[in-house]
Amino acid sequence: MPERPASCPRCGYDLAGEVASWGRQAPARCPMELTCSECGHGFLCRDALNPKYQRLNGFWEHEPRGRRVRAFVRTLLWLAIPNLFWRRVRLHHEIRWRRLGVWAFGVPMVLILASICVQAIFIKFMAIGVVHWGFTLAPTPARYGYAGMHPAAWYALDKLLTVLAFFWPLLAYPVMLTVLDTSRRWAKLRMAHVIRATVYSTTVFSVFMMIEIGVVLWIAVSDLVEPTYLFSGVGVPLAMTHLIALYGLLNPIWYVYYPLSLVWLAWYWNRAMVANYRLHMGWPVWALLSVIAFLPVMMTSYGTWIVI
Repeated sequence: MPERPASCPRCGYDLAGEVASWGRQAPARCPMELTCSECGHGFLCRDALNPKYQRLNGFWEHEPRGRRVRAFVRTLLWLAIPNLFWRRVRLHHEIRWRRLGVWAFGVPMVLILASICVQAIFIKFMAIGVVHWGFTLAPTPARYGYAGMHPAAWYALDKLLTVLAFFWPLLAYPVMLTVLDTSRRWAKLRMAHVIRATVYSTTVFSVFMMIEIGVVLWIAVSDLVEPTYLFSGVGVPLAMTHLIALYGLLNPIWYVYYPLSLVWLAWYWNRAMVANYRLHMGWPVWALLSVIAFLPVMMTSYGTWIVI
């Protein structure tokens, strides 16, 4: 594998001239640390020049195929505490685009399909009497947005709204960092670093899918131990009643998880901008972008759900 040209880990400024000047000194020497003349970022020369230090053991992007599951779990645990994740994953660590793509698209898609399949099987088992879990009183269809819709259409709409609820908070920080002129001048940051941070921020959505799958499986297993019974509401198709019964438990989890996910996102991007990128005026930039990211959400979507 050819060696990558020496460059600043943060802004990508070419350091070839700087490195060449070391050989013209008498005696030739390589300094331990260097400060980029373009963005002012200080770093260890070994991190920019030695490929050994550009790989991180246990990290999803850098572990070989045989240890991918272990690396996935370990990276997920790091992400639970953004301080830990950004203390380990530094700017000089090589970005592996294929692995990033799997985390950004492969993992969420697999979890969405798994959640749909598990819930569909659960509802089917309720319909044929294998599982009896549900409300002991008739559910209120209007409470969960039922307006004469086909159960499949109602379920698809709910999944779409779940994805959209995460869409703007996840993209607000990277969009503002890369689109706004002021943010771009402050950042002096390679686009690759913003993409990496955006990809791993999608973990909040993947974790919610994992919680959904776990809750449904837990309900199914607990019902086998102590069955409960479901009564259909007046004028509501039984399949819709099954869906409403399931969401009777999932919705409270959503109301708790979603605001916590916003807190995690703010914490995550704070550590990325302030501790990892070490942006000039990092705290004010983060505060401004947080307002842009979360104020519309709190004023519209979540506020509406609380009222409903």
